[in-house]
Amino acid sequence: MLSFASRFEDFTDNLVFNIVGSLVPLAFASVVLWRYDPLLVAGLIGVIAITGAGITPLIRRRQRLVDQREEAIARVSGHVADSLMNMDTIRAFAAEDREAAEHRSRVADQRRKSVRSWDYANLRIDALVAPMTVLANVLGLLLAVALGAGQHGIEAVIVAFTYYSNATKIMFEFNQIYRQLESSLTEAAQFTELLFTRPAVVDAIAPEPLRPTASDVRFERLSFAHPGALPLFTGLDLAVPSGTKLGLVGRSGGGKSTLTRLLLRMMDVGDGRILIGGQDIARLRQSDLRSLIAYVPQDPAMFHRTLRDNIAFARGCRRR
Repeated sequence: MLSFASRFEDFTDNLVFNIVGSLVPLAFASVVLWRYDPLLVAGLIGVIAITGAGITPLIRRRQRLVDQREEAIARVSGHVADSLMNMDTIRAFAAEDREAAEHRSRVADQRRKSVRSWDYANLRIDALVAPMTVLANVLGLLLAVALGAGQHGIEAVIVAFTYYSNATKIMFEFNQIYRQLESSLTEAAQFTELLFTRPAVVDAIAPEPLRPTASDVRFERLSFAHPGALPLFTGLDLAVPSGTKLGLVGRSGGGKSTLTRLLLRMMDVGDGRILIGGQDIARLRQSDLRSLIAYVPQDPAMFHRTLRDNIAFARGCRRR
């Protein structure tokens, strides 16, 4: 997560120091060359424009290859994370060889797509940019010589050729700058998508204050279905008076954990409502609602902190 966030900084650095840092010398060169002859500026801008028009479709094609490469990298990372988290399960089913083969397959796919995106940049984009830089240098030299034959003399030849050489150097370095910018944008975009993902559960615009009354729980005409699945509950009515000990028994996937998540408002109900102490939980702040409930998850969660911090986590403070 932090590595993705840091890509915004990399993007800004590339934008300021590489792109803007390249445009400023080009602008300065155009001003100087204009004093000698506007034709020198027209030739320089023309070569850059032709190069840009030629590589634009190539860049779009390579971006698709980069997206495929990043997807393959994510598949490798996901498999590594799954293997580490479920190591005991893999061992219990003697699946080490199978998972190792799966890892090799994903790594091979990632390597193949990475090489294809790199080769496309080297063999297509560089193959266009390199001759255009040579053409720009030749054009600059010819224009400088033609201009030097006039009133400006050898001074115009040296100045024009120097600035054209500097401009073509920037053109030649473009692919490297683009790769750095592309890498920053690709990873920053993944983090941006996460930031702009709208939460599935939000507080009411004007939430009700929590009233310290009874703590009975009622499910009234509750209906719920997971996205793309059949309804799990339809018109469910359930009352749990204060102080009652209740156990839910049923087959796996029958909705026992879902009821708990609905009570915690990790998900919103489709129809009906859930009340605690007579208050609709959809009208409460989520933090107020969850402060009423002691929750022990089905899969134990441990933070990378001290045992004391883990035990006291529900209280929101560290006790000494």
